[in-house]
Amino acid sequence: MNAPKLTTAIRAVIAGSLVATGGASLPSFAEDKKMQLEEVIVSARKRDETLIEVPMNISTIGQAEIQKRNLINKEDFFRTVAGGATTGSQLILRGLSGGNDSSPGTTSTFYDGVPFDFGDLYDTERVEVLRGPQGTLWGSNAIGGTVQVITNKPSTEAFEIFGSIQVSKEKNVEGTGNRAYLGVNVPLSDDVAMRIVANASYEPGKIENAATGNTGYEEDSWLRAQLLWNISEEAQLIVGYTHSEEYTEGYEYADASAPANYYTAELTPNPAAMSGYDVAIDYYGGSCEAGQSRPDCRQPSTLGRGQPDKFTIWERVDEWEEDEVDMINIHFTHDNIADIAALTYVGSWRDKKDQSLDNWSRSDTGDLVKTWIINHDFDDDTGADMPAGERITHELRFQSINQDSPIDWTVGFYYDESKLGKTPDQQFQYHEGSPEALAIASAIWGSNYWGYIWDDANGNPQTIDQLGQSLYGDPTKNYNINTIKNELKETALFGELTYTLNTSIGEWEFTGGVRFFDFEWDEQFIESGIWVGEDVALTSNQDSADGNRQKYSVSYRPEEDISVYYLYSEGYRPGGSSLSNVPQSCRNDPVAQYFKPVYDSDSIENQELGLKGLFLDKRLSVSAAIYRIDWDDVQTDVYMATCGFSYYGNAAQARSEGFEIETTYVISEQLTGTFNYSQTDSKLTADAPWLAAEKGDEMTMVPEYNWYAALDYEFSAYGKDASLRLAATGYGAYKSHFRALEQDESDSYTTWDLSGSISANENATISMYVSNLFNEEYTEYKRSRLNSPDAGLEQYVYYGDERTFTVRLDFTY
Repeated sequence: MNAPKLTTAIRAVIAGSLVATGGASLPSFAEDKKMQLEEVIVSARKRDETLIEVPMNISTIGQAEIQKRNLINKEDFFRTVAGGATTGSQLILRGLSGGNDSSPGTTSTFYDGVPFDFGDLYDTERVEVLRGPQGTLWGSNAIGGTVQVITNKPSTEAFEIFGSIQVSKEKNVEGTGNRAYLGVNVPLSDDVAMRIVANASYEPGKIENAATGNTGYEEDSWLRAQLLWNISEEAQLIVGYTHSEEYTEGYEYADASAPANYYTAELTPNPAAMSGYDVAIDYYGGSCEAGQSRPDCRQPSTLGRGQPDKFTIWERVDEWEEDEVDMINIHFTHDNIADIAALTYVGSWRDKKDQSLDNWSRSDTGDLVKTWIINHDFDDDTGADMPAGERITHELRFQSINQDSPIDWTVGFYYDESKLGKTPDQQFQYHEGSPEALAIASAIWGSNYWGYIWDDANGNPQTIDQLGQSLYGDPTKNYNINTIKNELKETALFGELTYTLNTSIGEWEFTGGVRFFDFEWDEQFIESGIWVGEDVALTSNQDSADGNRQKYSVSYRPEEDISVYYLYSEGYRPGGSSLSNVPQSCRNDPVAQYFKPVYDSDSIENQELGLKGLFLDKRLSVSAAIYRIDWDDVQTDVYMATCGFSYYGNAAQARSEGFEIETTYVISEQLTGTFNYSQTDSKLTADAPWLAAEKGDEMTMVPEYNWYAALDYEFSAYGKDASLRLAATGYGAYKSHFRALEQDESDSYTTWDLSGSISANENATISMYVSNLFNEEYTEYKRSRLNSPDAGLEQYVYYGDERTFTVRLDFTY
């Protein structure tokens, strides 16, 4: 079969598939540049190529589409990607979720070539989502895929001021969200330019804590500055600086629990008692009426109950989190080294400071006493202000430049070092300090009830304040994690070789790649306090691991705009240390018996067969793949429900199979349609007793299907450019937890969005968006803490956004 006949056959298969799925027969059109899809450039193989040339399934979106769809964060884009799922801030691709953890860490994110999970998409050139393991070129943690966020770079062409202002209002949320961006591009000479962009935003919360009256909020701000120097026609240097701050207060999850009973404590003054009171604790002392919500049971009044019941919780303490990151990154390129290769260096240095407060009153005292944990990651033992974590990365690579040669090659070196120094107060647990609270805490944690307080050195019973004073010099503290050292180093050599063969029936491409990696880790920390026992727990693990991961592909292009490919690729995550031993409070937990202090690297083998192309005179783009992934030694968080602690381990084996397709069709000069769809079957292939799961169980956080459809209409109104967009997103049902109950399963749902824009003048555009147009109630994540409907503990429900109106103004001068 010659190339034209083969191409015709492939085109016929595509057209026939569309007709079979309900589409009309698609005619052939005369070539019309206005009605053709533009060529998409990606850098998935660390060099610029067309999307069709790369033998893997990739989703990508550019700046114009990001603005048109008002995609604030990359997570907004993830929800429309075929084969993608997000139950929070992380993307899960192709069913690689892991276990009972909503943040499995199976997809890596790169920000201008640096491993950095920065989400805001303003002033972004494009986002690329590379599906499947990327272990050869992109390294560890990319077992499900890799996300690239590529920002706009400084330009020496013209001075520019640009910005965006938007205001949003969500149903059942008091107050409005607001977000503002301002940027400037400044040519400093013919060869030097600077670009600075800054952001500030505020989002009110909708989950009201009836106990405190607080609904919480989130504040974010960031600044990105880049300096470009065109050193010569062949060499360029970009130095960037990013500073970001995030502060969140309150709760993001609702609580659907309706406990039947709760603890009560009766205090009787007694000077002879250890804490000055006799304490009687009764689990059945306060009964809730049948069907009564937790807030109604705990606080049967309307105080602080302005929200609908489903958005109202009752917690003694409000949680908060504060994160701050400073990063410097360097990107140097030289297009011609001795007429042999192009050189690229990408490096980064960053520090991160984190603080947060976690409420443990409900789990650790049955709500009788306020108790909380403060995670504080930037003080050393001298009291000086130190970063919580320092990370340095270097990547140096060389790539072939001879375009006349059938051989393309890439070789590189990668180094990644993360450090956390002395942090003696990395975690402290506190409790109330009033005499009444100390008496109750001493009683419930003492030998008469839970038995976590031990006798002093003289064999005399202690109260909780005496224990805190003796251990930490503070009667309000009861538990501590003291990190002495936590270091991880990764070194890797990687390479990829491609051979292109031109034949009479088209072009064949053969690619092989390999990455040799070596990890070293050194972790030392000390735990002490009531959950550990009288003797401190010292964790000290020094170890290393090495290996290699490979990739092979064959692709066939009968013509420039069509590609059929087969890909085999491997991925990995490094092993590491967990805890030195199981804490005292967890030793009777059913899954404690499976604990090991060190876990191994997990591994992924992916095989896929794909088709990509432009059809119907470049009016229709298709990218489709079927795949099978085998996952061994699955790393996952193992939760010990009876005590609230977790450890990390290799807990399962799994297989994921499915298909995904993404299409765009230019219906007319004014109307464009998009349709994406995926089907995923991800299951355990062996029993996983650590997770209380059996062979054949479906993986968690993986919808059986997801789809996205949109129609874009561009027109002229009153002599101004205008557009309308109608979009819908659909998700199948999925569970958050093995051994799932109804409280662990999120139902399938469909949401609709409507938006429009109009140019006010040549410098400004006004847009309006209605998200979740029909106010569909859906949940992104549900989980009951103990997998028991009668336990009376949390039944987490993360609700999706209700109907939201947004007005946005974009301007450029």
